[in-house]
Amino acid sequence: MLNNFYKKIEVLSYILKPNHLHLEIKQVEKNSMEIFMQSLITKYVKYFNRKYQRVGPLFQGRYKAILIDKKEYLLHLCRYIHLNAQEELEKGQNLVDYPWSSYPVYIKGNGPKWLNKEYILSYFKQTKGFSFSSYEGFIEGYKEKSEEESDLYRRLLLD
Repeated sequence: MLNNFYKKIEVLSYILKPNHLHLEIKQVEKNSMEIFMQSLITKYVKYFNRKYQRVGPLFQGRYKAILIDKKEYLLHLCRYIHLNAQEELEKGQNLVDYPWSSYPVYIKGNGPKWLNKEYILSYFKQTKGFSFSSYEGFIEGYKEKSEEESDLYRRLLLD
């Protein structure tokens, strides 16, 4: 099996938390996300089990994936992932200080070549019909609009 997923998937955003992770992935080739996730999870479980001399499953259940078919959901998911770092920050730290997220890469630049931040940032270069002029303003200036809208996003993300 080919282990290189270059040009098969694109990672748009991520955050690693102490007990879980979030990935926003754009699938380029059919079924490539499923194969990528299976490979990633299998390799991590093997690494973890070998390192801590254990056997058996590591994760509680199957990963969750949702189809994003609207620009608004795509951007909200990216924002949700990047705002997720707030729970891990110590007093006085900002979102850009959390090293296990793609947010500092979006704001400061550089970062891994496998992260495609330009796909999301391209929406902020368009001027028609978009109320934020910068990605940083979009993330850090976020206020939930309504309980109904928040409920919709929560269902999309958690179902």
